Amino acid sequence: MPRKVIPLPEWIPQACELMVKYDLSLRQAAAELGQDISIEEAEALKDRKLFKEALEQARLANYSEIGAAPCSPRRLSSAKSTNSPLGSPQIMRTIRLPTPSWEGLFADAALPAFLGTVLAILAVLAGVAGIGTRAGRCENVERKLTDEKN
Repeated sequence: MPRKVIPLPEWIPQACELMVKYDLSLRQAAAELGQDISIEEAEALKDRKLFKEALEQARLANYSEIGAAPCSPRRLSSAKSTNSPLGSPQIMRTIRLPTPSWEGLFADAALPAFLGTVLAILAVLAGVAGIGTRAGRCENVERKLTDEKN
């Protein structure tokens, strides 16, 4: 006889949306919605098939929203507003970063030092692998050919 399906609490879809949008745990999302749940209750809810389906629906809805308009003014302005469901802008994960500037890259002293280090590491690895600097010289090839003939 199949078990009776126990519906999820009403606040779970909203909690799933907060979890996906702001990278929160179930307990944090529940606290934001005014629900106080224990660790055991949260673990029991997370293990339920209905919860996993609700979380997947929230993920797909969030991805659809991002894919439809990745730089929409509404999405960017919501990142700056303090009227978010969380109330604090520190928790917000949507940050607009400036585009990188490549103009001063070669003027920086760190890049030549980094490239020199990479070359030194490659030289050490070539030595360990047995790839020497004499590998392409004709005299080595001729010596190997004479050794093979004998």
